[in-house]
Amino acid sequence: MFILAFLAAQLVLKGQVDKLDVFELDGNPYAFTEAQHTAEDWDSIATALASTRILDSKTDGIRICAGGDSLDINEWTPCPDPKVGSGLTHIFAAAYNVSGDLAIYFGGDRADISKESYFGYWFLQNEITRNHHSLAGEHKNGDVLILFSLETPYIRVALWDSSCTHADSNLTVGGCASANLRLERQISGTDMICNSTSTENKDVCVVTNEATQNHYDSMSPALGVYSKAPWSFTSNQAPAGYLPKFSFFEGGMLPTLLSDTVSCFSTVLASSRSSETFDAHPLDVVVGELKTCYIELEADCSYETTLDTKEVKYTISGSVSNLGIQSVSEVIVTAMTTTETGKMSTTISDGLNGGEAYTFTNSITVSAELSEVTFAAIVHAKGFAGTVPLNSKKAIRCPAMSTVMKTETKARFNSQAKDDSKCDFCTLFGIKQNLKSLTLMYEPLSCQGPSCNSQIHNNTYVLGHAEGQLPVYIISTGHEDTPILVNSVNEPFTVPVHGNTVTIHIDSMDSPLLEVISFDTSCSQPIREGDRFGSLSVLDFSTVYDVTKNACEDPCTLVGNICDIVGDNTLDQMTFKYEAKNCIDDPICHSLEKLNITGETLGANDVEIAVNGEIMYTNVDVGVLFEVFLTRPITQLTILQYGTVLQTILLPVSCIEPMKLQDQYGSLSLQGFVSEKGTTEKNFCEDSCDACHFDDTEDALKTLTIRYETSNCPYYRCNSQASNKFSVKGGPPGMEPVSIIITDKHGKVKENYSNVYFGQELEVNVWKEEEIGISISYDDANASQNISIHTSCAAPIVPHEHFGAISITGFTTMNGFNESHCPPPPPPPLSLQIDYSELNKSMKKNNNPLAVPFLSLFAVAIISLTVVSIMVNHKFRTSNDMVGVNRVHSDPMDIEMDNEGVFEV
Repeated sequence: MFILAFLAAQLVLKGQVDKLDVFELDGNPYAFTEAQHTAEDWDSIATALASTRILDSKTDGIRICAGGDSLDINEWTPCPDPKVGSGLTHIFAAAYNVSGDLAIYFGGDRADISKESYFGYWFLQNEITRNHHSLAGEHKNGDVLILFSLETPYIRVALWDSSCTHADSNLTVGGCASANLRLERQISGTDMICNSTSTENKDVCVVTNEATQNHYDSMSPALGVYSKAPWSFTSNQAPAGYLPKFSFFEGGMLPTLLSDTVSCFSTVLASSRSSETFDAHPLDVVVGELKTCYIELEADCSYETTLDTKEVKYTISGSVSNLGIQSVSEVIVTAMTTTETGKMSTTISDGLNGGEAYTFTNSITVSAELSEVTFAAIVHAKGFAGTVPLNSKKAIRCPAMSTVMKTETKARFNSQAKDDSKCDFCTLFGIKQNLKSLTLMYEPLSCQGPSCNSQIHNNTYVLGHAEGQLPVYIISTGHEDTPILVNSVNEPFTVPVHGNTVTIHIDSMDSPLLEVISFDTSCSQPIREGDRFGSLSVLDFSTVYDVTKNACEDPCTLVGNICDIVGDNTLDQMTFKYEAKNCIDDPICHSLEKLNITGETLGANDVEIAVNGEIMYTNVDVGVLFEVFLTRPITQLTILQYGTVLQTILLPVSCIEPMKLQDQYGSLSLQGFVSEKGTTEKNFCEDSCDACHFDDTEDALKTLTIRYETSNCPYYRCNSQASNKFSVKGGPPGMEPVSIIITDKHGKVKENYSNVYFGQELEVNVWKEEEIGISISYDDANASQNISIHTSCAAPIVPHEHFGAISITGFTTMNGFNESHCPPPPPPPLSLQIDYSELNKSMKKNNNPLAVPFLSLFAVAIISLTVVSIMVNHKFRTSNDMVGVNRVHSDPMDIEMDNEGVFEV
């Protein structure tokens, strides 16, 4: 064996690629079957370092209409009709390691020998890919081009060299044959033919099926002049399956004798050509992978468990091998488990020579809680062969945990799955939500059964078990074309919600379907944080009005479509703010399609506001709030300055389109609302007095004073407690008197009241009670309404807030506070404000000494009369350009004037 290897090495050194006993270059695709012949051929490749399959131009090729070898690959222009011709039908290539040197063999066939007889083979270091009907990729210095002709025998070999800018005038070997091409070989006649009578050593050669071949069909002697193809082949010059003369060719080269710096190739690109020149553009082009340098990775995972300490030790071990010719440097092996703490890395500082392997072992010990998410790992090896980057990845799966630990862990895991105290994303503060998306997390174990989530079990189903397999693809209904790649467990992702249910497939690369999950998203069933549906747990949500989990603790974020909030009510009043910036067409301004805005205020101060043609507010500056009473389905708001109309807004307020707080309509932004039944944004989005906190001091409740209201709270937001802190079940009896029973959280009766009438108040002892229960019944029948209220100060207690038919009217705390210590509520938005300061100043300017006393007397007279009709002519100017705007506002009002001459109506 040593002698054969030595002789092979000598043949390589001499440049005899056609004499190596690894591959036959005899003009046919069949290997000799005699025992003394060990060389392979295209029908029997088994020991090659790398090889392509039989590449078919119909599936692996394209037609090129413009370009040339002096241009980069991505500059070639495909033909509009991508169908290839018959100039090149199949191509193939193989590379062999011959005693540490590289030998490359290539070949092809053509269906029509009357077509082009000029061919070119590029061997490229970078990957070149065919995307539909175009090529992607670039050349690298040292890429090898072999040009040859089958009619007038010649071979030219060139290397890609970006230092060549044009062809030399007197071209010789070693000179620039064209831009980017340096000529390395130029051979003709028998010197270029493999295994010819020429005595020249050949580091590159080509041969065709020129003569009668040995491998013919013995059953049909008349076909003896044809070679039988080992692959599917059809030609119009021979029977089907046979290769006519000059239709098959093959060749070989020794790259290290052409360029001693390059032996790592990734791609073979073959083409038929229009002529033998370097500038001739390729015609039929076929591309295939031929990796002569690569590293191979093997890895496995084992584990040890310690039940006493609840620990699991994982060991990732394996080997990385350099299966190429060239040495690989900077080799790093990384094993990343699916926990952040599970990253292991090994650096092979000496690199790897060709054929060399390196074994590695890394271990990590994690707690049993983390062991659920560490039974998979991604092992990644990378390095460089010269300047060519090499990569190899392998996903491995550790063995399952012991039955004892897995059962114990799964039982503990599932016991924590369902938690009815968590916030229900579907019903926040009594309002059913319209879900837009759910944020989910891929879990290491699949939870199946009624204890996993809050939904009725027959409304959900889970088929299969993903069991933490990685990586996986998450595919949700309606979005099959956009799968979500999940590389680790406990990794959150968001899926859109459409319709009443969502169905999610969990797929992997190895298994097309691991798990199918379906559950209700119509909000007819609860969806709580932490609910488990198979291998998925619920983290967060978003509604069509962008409400998220934050609303569970901060109800102010629930202000979505105010029309949904008021329900069957109609809007009675709106509060607007006059803004400096005009907002009309920007989609973030509002979502109304029927809104009509003309004109612009440009942030002008001292303006007047007219509602449906009547001046309602004067001296309005940027930032001022004002209220508008709604009497028409479309309200006209007009902004004027000194009699000139600056902007007109026709605002639809009938709730046929959504309206949100902070929406801006021209220069007016929506700040508040009141429905005909009194529902307002203040019911759920305003700071109030919390009985448990004064001056940020935590306290404890001693008593609560409650009042029986006979009917439920009419508002959208009745109290400040989160939905998981209180509950209201059933309705009030609607009759009186009633019986009210107070219980602790366990149902033990604490106080019992009978003959309670509407408006009657009861003082209830709540000291050291985490929560109290209130049962309301009529005529000693079963309780009509059951209420629970959180009283441990982990949730707010606010006077005048409602829980069903019970309102809170007072309290005492252990620190001595009661409802009288609550600060007064904030003032409401300004109503009509008339500024008489300008009139006052005008009278002073005209030296009228009675100006101030006169106005004071005027104010006193109005206050004493209480009701007055006012006509103001100083500010309420008339103007011809104010079409449809009345200048007089007359209503009985109470007026209070300050010392600057400003009073509010």
